Amino acid sequence: MDKVYKADDLVTSTNIVVGVIRDGLARCCHLSLQAVEVEVDASVAVSLLSQDVHTNGEFSSLIDDCRNLMKNIHQVWLKQCFREANRCADALAKFGTTMEEDFTMFESPPVFIINLLHSDKMGLT
Repeated sequence: MDKVYKADDLVTSTNIVVGVIRDGLARCCHLSLQAVEVEVDASVAVSLLSQDVHTNGEFSSLIDDCRNLMKNIHQVWLKQCFREANRCADALAKFGTTMEEDFTMFESPPVFIINLLHSDKMGLT
């Protein structure tokens, strides 16, 4: 991915979240995935992407990009999930604070969340 999101950029957190969702959806399309579940801890982003109305705002092009990408995926579920309730997302966010890079994409789950993913799959989280 060629996108870099820096904390000092003059953008809103919603703009960053929607941008990251767009990049993830683009990756899903590239991999020809047919079912995708997107969980984020930003209710505004979920609401904007779930609405079936045209947006005219500061990040309407990002919203339009996401919607167009979602049309290429057979099933897309958008869910709000508080980061603290999603142990995998919480672990990734905490790990992100220790990284020097501004943006990293994992091709497979990092080792430190494998057990959390297994627990989540088993319904133990």
